Amino acid sequence: MRFCRIHFSHVLRKTQNGIGFARFGVQAIRGMLSMLVRTELLVFVMLSGGVVTPAQAEVHQEAGEAGGFWRVEIGNDAFLKEDSNFTSGLSIQFFDDLRAADGENFGSGNAFNWPLRWVAGSRKSGWIREGYAVGQLLVTPGDLQAETWEEGELPYGSTLTLSKIWQFFNEEEQRALQLTAGVLGDESAGGRIQDFVHSKLGLGQSPEGWDTQRETELLLNLAIQYKRKLWRWGVRQNDWSGSLLVASGGQFGNLMTGLDTSVALRWGWNLPVGFSPEPAPPGVGIADGGFAPLDEGASSQSLEFDLSLGANWIAYSVIYDGSMLTSDDRKVERKPGIVSLGITTSYQIRNRFTLRVGLVFSSPLLENIHADVISNGSETRRDVSYGSIVIEIPL
Repeated sequence: MRFCRIHFSHVLRKTQNGIGFARFGVQAIRGMLSMLVRTELLVFVMLSGGVVTPAQAEVHQEAGEAGGFWRVEIGNDAFLKEDSNFTSGLSIQFFDDLRAADGENFGSGNAFNWPLRWVAGSRKSGWIREGYAVGQLLVTPGDLQAETWEEGELPYGSTLTLSKIWQFFNEEEQRALQLTAGVLGDESAGGRIQDFVHSKLGLGQSPEGWDTQRETELLLNLAIQYKRKLWRWGVRQNDWSGSLLVASGGQFGNLMTGLDTSVALRWGWNLPVGFSPEPAPPGVGIADGGFAPLDEGASSQSLEFDLSLGANWIAYSVIYDGSMLTSDDRKVERKPGIVSLGITTSYQIRNRFTLRVGLVFSSPLLENIHADVISNGSETRRDVSYGSIVIEIPL
């Protein structure tokens, strides 16, 4: 870890920035909660108007006895033949057994179980699930051979994070809370991992600029999310069915602060109860376990297609905006947010495995800056599009 002298004026400036960040944080949380409340009110109005059509098949109540699963998620822009900006995300996740949303499973006598009681609220018809995720995220400029950082260019950056997830869901709605802690900088080992994959395994150009990566910083982030199905059709078990849903949420912390909203179409054969997990870059996206295994009385196989359109407002990102806590104030000119299109296909065999393959296409995030095209002609991608492969193994 590198150490530097910190003068009193620098401390005063960072303190003022910290106060401003705290004030902004309060406003962001208020806006986040207001957004969630408005979404729930909109859903309530639509439900009252008879927009939602109940599924013809009953929800499998025995899902409360279902076991947990392991998940490995790989996100990489190499699937789109690119290798800059968001370049790689690897996550290993574990979700425990489903439990019915009743008083016994909330552990009312345990103060550490308050997140479960919060995500379920007064809703008692459904299930709760907890999970953990550890992951590494890499961001690189376009010119991997450049050994020095140029003004205005995207610096190398890597995070190593551990997340705890609490979820409630039923066939109509889902609420999730995720707490993430981690580290940014050399301690996250991003440079060593990329050098091994590119140089030793020969799977890419050898990166030469990791010595200029973002400075070391401890990270702490809180994320919330709410999903609701607006319309369901078809017979879920052993037949074709689908749903139209909306989602909203937000994040607050020194890794990223912002709000997001999306609308998604889910369609497939012999669909599981609950919701489909979306690609989740480590520490940034919410790891999702809000679904039940296939019904024992149904076919052992399931096929699913998901199409989503989302919008993200990014108030702050340590990767793109520089640090508010350290002296690393290198900033990249960017837009306030992005619009994204996600396409995912899933195939599941009960008690064996689930395979999910997805693509996420985003609008440009970075502005046109003078350092976009540098010495060797390699251009830093302006968007954050990537592909993902997910494998889930039930316990």
